[in-house]
Amino acid sequence: ERGIIVTPTIGTNYGLNEERRPGFVEHQTRVLRWQEESGIRIMSGTDAGVSSFELYAEHRYVKAYELAGFSNPRIVDLLTCHTAAGLGLGDKIGTLGHGYSADLLVLDGNPLEDLNALRRPLLVMARGRYQPPPSPERPVQSGAGGQP
Repeated sequence: ERGIIVTPTIGTNYGLNEERRPGFVEHQTRVLRWQEESGIRIMSGTDAGVSSFELYAEHRYVKAYELAGFSNPRIVDLLTCHTAAGLGLGDKIGTLGHGYSADLLVLDGNPLEDLNALRRPLLVMARGRYQPPPSPERPVQSGAGGQP
């Protein structure tokens, strides 16, 4: 109604957080589920700032959405078009279509059926340019300003 969109800033290191604060994961899952059930608009994101952080780490957030009971299609929409809209870029990114940025992720599998497919990128295109997919041997890091 007021255009407010929440980035849950879900802690991605569940093991460490749970060890330091028992009940953390259960509480965070309950809050995320409440936000979804209450119709609060959610977008995916991070509070990592512009310092170096791992790109393509959204799969860590996927687990939190799964624990909260989100369906696979809802999670994919949350990671793409809903987040693009939350950034005010819904008419430029977040979906495939004429006039949208040439951003494309080709996966080994269908994330609507198996969210682990998000961990198996075969092709990454950003603004029409090929980007080598990250791998365990070559994780992608960003530098200041989010530039790879």
